[in-house]
Amino acid sequence: MGFHLLFERSYEFGLEKGFGFIKGRIVKFKLPKAYKIPHMGWNQILKLDKNIKAQPFGIYKNIYSGEYVYVVHSYYPKN
Repeated sequence: MGFHLLFERSYEFGLEKGFGFIKGRIVKFKLPKAYKIPHMGWNQILKLDKNIKAQPFGIYKNIYSGEYVYVVHSYYPKN
């Protein structure tokens, strides 16, 4: 069980209904063949909208824009 259960539906193991706590669905990355899936490696966290004043919280409490985190994923949430 994972994060995908919080959404309305997921395509990770065929079409499955989630709890719907978060609006949207979990879909597989559609990338050119040059990109490897699952996506694994160190990625930099970037704040894309400078007008957002939100502070990091939860597991992100001590992670700020410009820092690196290790990720492993093949799917992503989409509204």
